[in-house]
Amino acid sequence: MDSLMEDAARTLVFDAVGTLMRPRDSISETYRKSAMDWGLALPQSKIKERFQANRRQIFNNESVQPSSNAAEKQCWRQLIENVFPEIEDIQGLFQQLWDHYAQAEHWVLFPEVEDCLQSFEQRGHIIVIASNFDARLLPICRQLLPRINCERIFCSGEVGFRKPDLRFYYSIEQHLQGIINRPIMIGDDLEKDVLAARNAGWDAVHLDRPRHSLEAFASRIEA
Repeated sequence: MDSLMEDAARTLVFDAVGTLMRPRDSISETYRKSAMDWGLALPQSKIKERFQANRRQIFNNESVQPSSNAAEKQCWRQLIENVFPEIEDIQGLFQQLWDHYAQAEHWVLFPEVEDCLQSFEQRGHIIVIASNFDARLLPICRQLLPRINCERIFCSGEVGFRKPDLRFYYSIEQHLQGIINRPIMIGDDLEKDVLAARNAGWDAVHLDRPRHSLEAFASRIEA
């Protein structure tokens, strides 16, 4: 990580999943257990393989990606359908998984997140969350990150564009007009969080977990 030492406060824009939080249990294990409720027993390794392949295809890095809450939900439904072609009642399984990941209890912050975000705020930095997600993100953040101003939490389903579409970043700039100050995007996805943000004129840091943590990033900025 290069140095980002500064002499003034900045706007720190964090991706959510993979950067600040993760599912409490592995996705493939949760999917495996849910599929069993619908009469399908598949090895976790097979589910993981199918999930990763379909996520790369559906949530790809194309430069033009309009979004909405309905579109995000449809993408996840398509992914579930592709992962479990054997299940006839795919809508039932999909809704079960959709509701599961709407609940904050099924998400957990990375261990250092709360202390680091508090330290950033105390040093004058503005904290923003900007994620490829849908309207479920806000109540999750309300419970896991109650200190963060709800008006500074953005998801692709609400913004209208999905990363790496540059309009995602431009829209956030417009929403935060008068507040945003030399933004730094911090995220775990090199294409969507880092290269796209830089193409939009922002600074960006690749938080490559588990090699890096927010503590490593914190040592690089100072207000």
